[in-house]
Amino acid sequence: MTKNLLLLGSVAFGVSFALSLLINRDIKPALISGLITVPATLLGVFVVNGKQRIQKKQTLTALQNQLYQLQRQEIQLNQSLNAIATEEQIKSNINFLKIELNQLYAQIAEQRSYKQQLNQDLITLGEHRNQLEITSHDLQSQVQNCEQRKKELHQFMQFMNAEKQEAEASFNSIQVNLNQLQLEVTNQQNQNEELKHSLLVINESKLQLEDTLYNLQIQIQESEIQKIALEISLSEITQEKEATKINLEVLQAQLSQLQTQILEQQNNKNKLEQDLITLSKKIAIKQNQPEIISNEWVEFATRLTKPKLEVIKAIIQQSDPNAAIKKIAEENITMPELLIDAINECALDTIGDLIIEPGSELGTVGILEEYLINLNKVININEIN
Repeated sequence: MTKNLLLLGSVAFGVSFALSLLINRDIKPALISGLITVPATLLGVFVVNGKQRIQKKQTLTALQNQLYQLQRQEIQLNQSLNAIATEEQIKSNINFLKIELNQLYAQIAEQRSYKQQLNQDLITLGEHRNQLEITSHDLQSQVQNCEQRKKELHQFMQFMNAEKQEAEASFNSIQVNLNQLQLEVTNQQNQNEELKHSLLVINESKLQLEDTLYNLQIQIQESEIQKIALEISLSEITQEKEATKINLEVLQAQLSQLQTQILEQQNNKNKLEQDLITLSKKIAIKQNQPEIISNEWVEFATRLTKPKLEVIKAIIQQSDPNAAIKKIAEENITMPELLIDAINECALDTIGDLIIEPGSELGTVGILEEYLINLNKVININEIN
């Protein structure tokens, strides 16, 4: 306990002396401040020890924070001592120490009277009474150690003269480092300017991409409208096909009836033959019409964007579609591989299979032969729309 108090008193004296010396640049008030801080710090420790059992956790945290602050102050003291005034100022400050020491004795007497009052207050603490008496004795011994510290301070001043020369050398090295830091700051500022310029370019690209996205949304809406129109047309064609089948059945029934009535209706034979010929021609025309594509291919056609359709046309119609696909990709700010993957993905979602040969690379892409007829119909539908 006594060793801890001595250590704490020494640290308090050193820190107070360093701070006062750093602020006032004068050893006399710095020494006074350090000597006053020693009893004040020890008395503060007595009070904290008196309440230790009640506020143990709070006291422990406070002491740790104080220790951290004292360590930082000690570091600041070491840095401040490097900037001590010249040798002549140090010598003149030493002369003032004797005068200030007498004043310190008077202040120590006042601290003793304050210590007696504090001891009366600490009587109520019970268990800590013996420790306070021992600490009071240690405080008196600290006063006697002040004279010894005066001699140590004189030796310390001699040591500081040697440290002064090292500080000057350190200052020169710090100045060189400062110049290097200034160059780095300038380079960093130039890099910041370049980053700002890059940010402006990115913002412009963002605006272009937003315009492209808006155009794509419009195209998607148009494609949905075309899809609805195709579905309506498909339903109408289906209805027409069913009506044609019904008409065909009716005509076949009428034909059978006519055959049974040939003998009775000789006068109408020529007319019926002509009607049959006409009907036969109409039926032949209906049967020779191209087969309507299925709903899956209609959905696939409606989901194709203009760039995807152009890629399919280039693969079907050109022997070497590499350059054409690359140009289409550049115009739409994408890559050829992404366009091909998007077409195959759309085909999987609609017809359930890939239409571009798996594993094909740019320059060797090809359409699966089984889908060439339907793809030509898809191209025709999109061109008509």
